[in-house]
Amino acid sequence: MSDITNKKRKKKTQYAKVKILLSVISSQKAFQLPLLKDIFGEIIELIKIIQKNQ
Repeated sequence: MSDITNKKRKKKTQYAKVKILLSVISSQKAFQLPLLKDIFGEIIELIKIIQKNQ
């Protein structure tokens, strides 16, 4: 039971991270190319993890 709960909690955390990263992108400060590249790379990694855990 706790294993399932942990997976759900992990998934929520990963979705939250993606949301935060997307909000950083949408804010004006993030429009520096190297930073955007890093953020998108991180989002892609998180999405891969989320898909693997489903």
